[in-house]
Amino acid sequence: MTASARPLLFYAGASAVGGHLRSAFEACGVTLVCADRRDAASDPSAKVVEADGLLVAPALPVAAAQNVWSTVAEALTDAFEEVQRYVRANTSSKRGGHVVALLPAEAGMGDPEDSGSSALAGGMLSMFRTLALELRKLGMTANVVLYEHADGRVAGAEDVASAISMLIRQGSGTITGQEIFAFAGQDAGRLRP
Repeated sequence: MTASARPLLFYAGASAVGGHLRSAFEACGVTLVCADRRDAASDPSAKVVEADGLLVAPALPVAAAQNVWSTVAEALTDAFEEVQRYVRANTSSKRGGHVVALLPAEAGMGDPEDSGSSALAGGMLSMFRTLALELRKLGMTANVVLYEHADGRVAGAEDVASAISMLIRQGSGTITGQEIFAFAGQDAGRLRP
């Protein structure tokens, strides 16, 4: 990590969405640092890395899986626990902080072909709306960036990284509770859930 790069904790559950985003974030002066609560659970003395923010990208359930609903519940629980861990670390150090969810826009808008991913995205959207209200009391922000999902990758990774970089930079403490669609305007004019 260069001296000028800002660290961003990245929690992705079992998602592989972050690998190809690394270079897009680095171009914005942000270095992704992997965070995984399972590592902390196996080593309770593990220190939380100080970072400008936490990016949460839950693993999307496989639509054909038999246990899709338990997978959705587990992903929501994991995401919430990772946010709690980050918030505790930042409130004890009185640093403030930023929490951003990264979700596929199709699922965020309700994809009738993939009810599991839509349920997970809906749960994350609801959680982050509530987090925005609660965390602002602590001087922290909570926002969501929704992206186009194409071939298992984030389409427009540079735009997504730029939006997230803006949300975690110093001085962005009044931007909270926002749902930003980095989706080439395909959501324009649609009612949102």
